[in-house]
Order: sequence, then structure tokens, then C-alpha cells
Amino acid sequence: MNIKSYRLPLFTLFFFLVIAGFSYINESETTGNKGTLVSFETAPFFSAKNDSLQATIISSALLNEGPKDVYAGKIFLKKGTKVAEHTHSCTEILCVETGAGKLMVADTIYQMQKGTAVIIPAGAPHSFFAEEDFSSVQIYGESGQEQKYLNWKRVR
Repeated sequence: MNIKSYRLPLFTLFFFLVIAGFSYINESETTGNKGTLVSFETAPFFSAKNDSLQATIISSALLNEGPKDVYAGKIFLKKGTKVAEHTHSCTEILCVETGAGKLMVADTIYQMQKGTAVIIPAGAPHSFFAEEDFSSVQIYGESGQEQKYLNWKRVR
């Protein structure tokens, strides 16, 4: 299993999202293969565990938002929040916007902080601990992984 951690300017991530065609404007208005601008401010927003975990979804087949073949969104964790070890059937990419935390993938610990990104291979066991209030753009290589968020309280 090859895990890569990168320092990544935030504008590079947003450039990737726009070029890849992820979209959420008003009522998920799309413009065919031209792509559209991403807005986290109006996207569906979910909250769990006394608001210590939150997620905004900009691309999800389950919510009929954006492209249906991938999941893209943003996660927020309050300082001290733990995410138990779990796996996914596809690759997961996390691009940190704010805060810091420790990500354990298999037997390796990564220090995640603003400007870093990590690629987690399909099937790799991983867990996370937020050392500070934390936010990250999250992308899954297939839609459906976001099912857990749909069980949370929908805020908007």
C-alpha cells in the first residue's frame, strides 16, 4: 500500500474541482460538459455527535447533486473529535484547509495540517484524531461512501 502526503495550495484543489466538473449552484444547475462553479455555502449540510462532526456535500448520487460517479464534499471536526478506524471500497483524498490532526493509515501516522493532502487507497484501514478544529475537502473515487452523512441531522 502506497500512501502519499502532499503540501498542496488550496487554489490547486479548487482548480481541480472546477476542471473536473464538480458543481453545486442554486438547484444543482449544470451546464453539460462545461462545468460550473462550486459553492460550499449553499450545498446540503449535515451535522452529528453534538455538532462535533459536520459535512457539506457538493457531489453525490445519493442526493442527486453534481456528478454521480464520485463523491465530493467538505468535513469539519471539532478539536478532540475521534473518527474510529474504518475502510472504504474506493480511494479517498483529503485536502486540509484548516486545523491539524493525526491520521493513522494502516500502521503509519501522518500529521495533517493546513496545506497538506493525503491519498488513502481503497481497503486501507484508517482513523483520525482532531488536535485542533479541523476542516478538509474530501473526495471519494465513487459515490455512495457518503451514506453515513445521510443519517446525520440535515442543517440545510
